[in-house]
Parts: sequence; C-alpha cells; structure tokens
Amino acid sequence: MKRIKPGLAILALLLSILPAAALADQLEEARAAYENNDYAKAFEILLPLAEKGDDEARTRIGVMFATGKGVAQDYVQAMKWYRLAADKFFLKAIDRVPAKIRNRTSIRP
Repeated sequence: MKRIKPGLAILALLLSILPAAALADQLEEARAAYENNDYAKAFEILLPLAEKGDDEARTRIGVMFATGKGVAQDYVQAMKWYRLAADKFFLKAIDRVPAKIRNRTSIRP
C-alpha cells in the first residue's frame, strides 16, 4: 500500500482551502460595500458568485431585488434568487422569502 507523502497531503489541503478563502473575501467585500451604501459595487461582486451557484450570494442578490437597493425593485427576480438558494435547502434563503413577496409573484414551486 502506498503512503501519501506528508508534503503532498499538506499541499492538497492548502489548495482545497484557498478557493473557500477567496470566496469568503469576496462575500466580505460585498457586505462592506452594501453597508457603505455602495449597492452597485455589492451587486457587481455578488452577481458572478450567484451565477456560479453560491447560495449566500444568491440570497443577498434576492434581498437587493426585494428592497430595490442597487437594482430596480423586482419581486419576481427576488423570488428567483431566493428559490435558487432555497432549492439547495439554504436556510437563510428560505427564511428570507417574506409573505408579501410570495403573494405577489406568479412563480410556482
């Protein structure tokens, strides 16, 4: 049975952590932009992440559409992004779907 060299195991571990760290940095940058009312920058950072399937980014994009911050208020778009995240059982997205949005959209599960 072959043994994995410790150096290779550490390298593999580091390489698996780097993308998660980069994603966390991007999400933090988007959060900071949002809190500084730079909604356009927050949206610019979040949209590519959301399109790649990040549920936190999808939820935040949904919030932006629901509130009209940085984008035109659009409840259908808000539900679209919430549902994409909620479909993978992302609880923050499920909790974010307010009744007023569910009742105003024609999107069906």
